[in-house]
Amino acid sequence: MEALGIYGGTFDPVHAGHIEIAERAYAQHQLNKVLLIPANNPWLKSGFAISAFVHRYRMLEIATTGRPGLEVSDIEGRRSGPTYTIDTVRQLQQDYPDAELVLILGEDAVETLPRWHQADELLKLCPVLVYPRSPAITQNAAEIISRLGGHMTWLAGPEFDISATELRGLIVAGVDPLERLPKGVYSYLQIENLYL
Repeated sequence: MEALGIYGGTFDPVHAGHIEIAERAYAQHQLNKVLLIPANNPWLKSGFAISAFVHRYRMLEIATTGRPGLEVSDIEGRRSGPTYTIDTVRQLQQDYPDAELVLILGEDAVETLPRWHQADELLKLCPVLVYPRSPAITQNAAEIISRLGGHMTWLAGPEFDISATELRGLIVAGVDPLERLPKGVYSYLQIENLYL
């Protein structure tokens, strides 16, 4: 059976940590591919300024170029209204009827899971791969997912703490974030005057 990783987020901007998580999930769990899915209208970030979908999608395309197993999907960009992961998973079940869908999350995202739309139903549909993000995160991801009725596996890898919010601040200040952005992304956001 095909195994398909689902890695969604705002990706504003996509950073090296996002790509690290996707590549480790692909390699460690024999996934056929990992779909990186930018949210069109992330309801958890309602009230925050977010770059246009087309820019976040394009940055992901740049970041995944030449990286085997990683693919960008516009599935949420084709839907209007709030972006709910469970809707995306149900659509992907129809698009890939023979695939096992595996949700990929950074540990920080697990903390928000209890607030996700139909989180318990979502976790019945797919197991979760979780990447440790920072020792500063105190809540227990396994406990949260178990409480919601889901099953999780830890991804192996070094802990890192790269924040898209921090990166936007550096860019606004005119500081090149260097290796914290995938190759080509900084050039793109400069050309498009993003975060400036």
